[in-house]
Amino acid sequence: MQISYDERVRAEKLQYDACEDVHELPEIFHYWSNRYLKPQLESYGFAGPDDFFLKSLEEVAGETILALSVGSGNCDLEVALASKVKRVRMDCLDLNPTMLERGREMAMRGGVEDRVRFLEGDFNQLRLEDSYDVVIFNQSLHHVTGLESLLDEVKRKLKPGGRILLSDMIGRNGHVRWPLALEWIWKFWAELPPSYRYNRMYRCYEELYVDRDCSGLAFEGIRAEDILPELLKRFEFEYFFGFGNVVDPFVDRVFGPHFDETKDWDRDFIDRVHAKDQELLAAGEIPPTHMLAVLRHPGEAREIRQNLSPAACLAARAKASGTALKPESAYAVTYEGAEQVRAMAAIAVEYEDYCERARAIITKVSAEVEQQSSWGVELKGQLEASEARVVALQQEVAERNQWALETEEIVGRAEVELGSLRQEIEEYAALRLRLEQELKERTAWALELDREIGDYKARQAELARELAEVAWLVKLRRGIARFFT
Repeated sequence: MQISYDERVRAEKLQYDACEDVHELPEIFHYWSNRYLKPQLESYGFAGPDDFFLKSLEEVAGETILALSVGSGNCDLEVALASKVKRVRMDCLDLNPTMLERGREMAMRGGVEDRVRFLEGDFNQLRLEDSYDVVIFNQSLHHVTGLESLLDEVKRKLKPGGRILLSDMIGRNGHVRWPLALEWIWKFWAELPPSYRYNRMYRCYEELYVDRDCSGLAFEGIRAEDILPELLKRFEFEYFFGFGNVVDPFVDRVFGPHFDETKDWDRDFIDRVHAKDQELLAAGEIPPTHMLAVLRHPGEAREIRQNLSPAACLAARAKASGTALKPESAYAVTYEGAEQVRAMAAIAVEYEDYCERARAIITKVSAEVEQQSSWGVELKGQLEASEARVVALQQEVAERNQWALETEEIVGRAEVELGSLRQEIEEYAALRLRLEQELKERTAWALELDREIGDYKARQAELARELAEVAWLVKLRRGIARFFT
């Protein structure tokens, strides 16, 4: 199924939206590069790719350096260069807005946001407004379909005396292996323990190494083998360092993590693969699959420095492009269980046919998935909002749980106090009953007393009447008493 350009663009964006470290490599790669590549690079004045970009940028004359990075991705390199070279003003151009936003945040953290611009654009259809002293390609050209138009535009806007700084992959399209190199990969593959043959990208076991085309859905290695010849047509190489080929699958992200750089067997294996790689590269039997380079306008190169000639690398492709042996022929070396391997090799060939059919199905499904990408973006926003709400609710739940624990403690104390109060209430209730009984008794006594008082008052009134009736007699007695005295 033919993949349209727009579909490839969508796939490319999706592939790197969640990728925060696009240059992450396994430890065995660093063992190999530090032991074999670093000493060669140091003879040219730098220790690795990042140092190559820094030293090359520092060599540019002028009070201000205007630099453009094409395919800058997350802008890790660009922000680092702007932090170290104060003269530089960097434009970061990339297709993916998510990655550019990471770069913008990184520049703000590094305090260089005033000297770094972030430009969203498709460099397959590039038109530049400004002219530049330096143009950087850091692992980006192998994602370009419109190589000719891009390089023409860069040549048009590269200032006289300007330079291109480049680190990229220049193997076959889709990172497929050159046939002669593939034969050696199969031979070394036969030595690997089964646990080292698990493909971490496709999540499957490979008894025989499967030579896959990585350019099926997006732009990975889409025109990798055209990079070197197209550059030669337009520019002059001031510096060229070519490296790697047979060793690639054993130190990359797919199978490299299986190797342990602290183990003797693993290091010895990589040492032997590298030695064969170097032998074949030096003999012109195979071309390099990676390069570091400085390019200038024709006639401007000051000093040609190279470990391999770019033209010789192109010539080596012809030798390496012959018809490859069948997989089982590559296993003609002494190998325990060779018959089983040959049988597995035949199965692998059938498996590859199956994979081709599966790729067609995957491509179709991917196209259907891409049609719903806008829905996916909207859903992602809703999910992010929901996640934020969940976090807020979790915080609220935690606060309420704390409140509940404190409340539970208070309730416990209150229940103890309530029990005490209940006991007091019961005692007061009993006292109240006794008081009510005593009140009744005292009320009855008071009523009886009141009745008696009433009787006494009635008797007193009666006596008063009687006394009033005999008052004359009292007066008479008092008069008689006075008379006789």
